[in-house]
Amino acid sequence: MLVDINLLPKKERRSNKSIYILFIFVGATILCLIAMLFIGHSIQKKNNALAKQVNTIKEQVETSQTMLTTYENSNAAAELEKAVIWAENYPVKTVPIIRVLTSYLPERGYILSFLYNEDGTIQLEAQFDTTREAAYYLKRMMDSAWITDVTLSKLSVTTITTSVDEGALSTEQDVQRYNGSFQIFLNKETIKEEEQGDSNS
Repeated sequence: MLVDINLLPKKERRSNKSIYILFIFVGATILCLIAMLFIGHSIQKKNNALAKQVNTIKEQVETSQTMLTTYENSNAAAELEKAVIWAENYPVKTVPIIRVLTSYLPERGYILSFLYNEDGTIQLEAQFDTTREAAYYLKRMMDSAWITDVTLSKLSVTTITTSVDEGALSTEQDVQRYNGSFQIFLNKETIKEEEQGDSNS
């Protein structure tokens, strides 16, 4: 009878446990890499969006600065300064002018409209009982030191119905009135001198 004696040690079988661990480690590493790539891509997108916003804000600031520089270099400020200087150097008050023009009116005459322009001219409409009163008013204005020139551009007739008391009875009567349109050119230097003289006295 033959006996098989094997003196070599038996080979131990490798366990599959280490292979599973290795696969798990490699899988986890791959998942981590994918997650990091995804997060990095998301951060990159946010950075690009922020960079675009910053560029947009920079462009808006540059545009605003350009507009401000253009405005500062424009003639608007200079023209405004000239207007202020003109207003300070040539103040002609309207109330004294109206008082003077009213003082030239005849007893029953009165001003219907008054338009004072920047260039020192006045468009005035007044009402009179007769054409002689309109001529008298024109002559008084022509003789005034406050006025350099005056023209009567229009004289029209208006019919007005008025009530007349005759004792106990009251009757209506049609009366003609004359409306004169005047263009008046003021002597601003003389007016200013006289106003300064009145304020100093």
